[in-house]
Amino acid sequence: MEEKIAREGRALFYIPISSSYIRKDGKIEPSWMPVFYNPYSAINRDMTILGLRAYQKMGERTRTFVEPLSGICVRSIRVLLETLSDDIFAYASDIDSLAIDYCRRNAELNNAQTRLFSERSDARLFMLKLDSDQVPVDSVDIDPYGSPIYYFDSAIKSIGKRAFVSLTATDLGALTGRYGDTALRRYGARIYETQFSKEVGARVLIGSFVRAASYLEREVEPLFVFYREHFIKALFRVERSKSGSVNAAKRLGFLCINEEGALTSAIPLGDVPEGGCKKMVGPLWIGKMWNRDFVLLMKEESIAHDGILPETSAAISSIMGEMDIEALGYYRVDEICSSLKVNVPRFQKLIEALKQMGYSASRTHFDRKGIRTNAPISDVKRAILSSSGKS
Repeated sequence: MEEKIAREGRALFYIPISSSYIRKDGKIEPSWMPVFYNPYSAINRDMTILGLRAYQKMGERTRTFVEPLSGICVRSIRVLLETLSDDIFAYASDIDSLAIDYCRRNAELNNAQTRLFSERSDARLFMLKLDSDQVPVDSVDIDPYGSPIYYFDSAIKSIGKRAFVSLTATDLGALTGRYGDTALRRYGARIYETQFSKEVGARVLIGSFVRAASYLEREVEPLFVFYREHFIKALFRVERSKSGSVNAAKRLGFLCINEEGALTSAIPLGDVPEGGCKKMVGPLWIGKMWNRDFVLLMKEESIAHDGILPETSAAISSIMGEMDIEALGYYRVDEICSSLKVNVPRFQKLIEALKQMGYSASRTHFDRKGIRTNAPISDVKRAILSSSGKS
């Protein structure tokens, strides 16, 4: 099998090469390779690195990093080379023995073989075995093909008193409401397509993890959420705490959606919506999705670290623009303009109009056609009309 040495961040790694892995558009198709490596998820792995660096900057302990769905161990090796702890150890597993062979060779290539322990194993059994062997799990990254929900229990049970957890979901059809029955079966949530479906997907993912953690008496704090074309990534701080798990569960609820797919209100679990709802989406997370201090540290580390893609840093900057706005959901400007029969105004002009009306507003990284604002829909429409010269 032919190979080449590739680079990502500060890591070098062997990958197999063949024309049979190349699509007609000239790009690699990861599912055609004999071992799994997705070059288009480099930004996802960047976020893991920056998240761990920010977590360490907050004074949190990271003796170990666990990657139970490792592929060829690019992420684990990058963690060893690029985070702020020189004595962190990585534990990796994959069900494919060839992938584990690549893990070991890639560790040697980066002179990290004494700090990376890899073995062929089912991901869930691997995490439970670490717990049984009393390995202190301070951080874990779950990045499967599809939904991460099947790994929640074993990941939560494996972690120590306090840990950093990263989850990635690629089943966006279910999470955004396109496949409602799949979402109900998989996440226990009723999801409808809305103007802000991508954020709904992120909140359902967070909410599902909070629910799984709560019955295992763990408190979950979302630190960072990121949407990108084919995945949603969420970073958490998880801590053993009965009272904390109850407090986290209190930030679960439902969203009331009107006929146009716009948000009318958020209803905490156990409350009854006033006036009823046309549709109720959830249960999902209705609390904050970003920890401000954590995101600022991620941004600082994206500047300090020379192995991060420019698009990763740009994505964090975009999130910084929206994270302080106290609003659930966002508005799709093109859909509102279509209903008003006006052209889409320049976004900056619309945002300035909303700010002049006394509201907060920014673009959202979830959707290039969306804006996040605390303004009601009536005033968003007024701002659109004025920005379009129709007021």
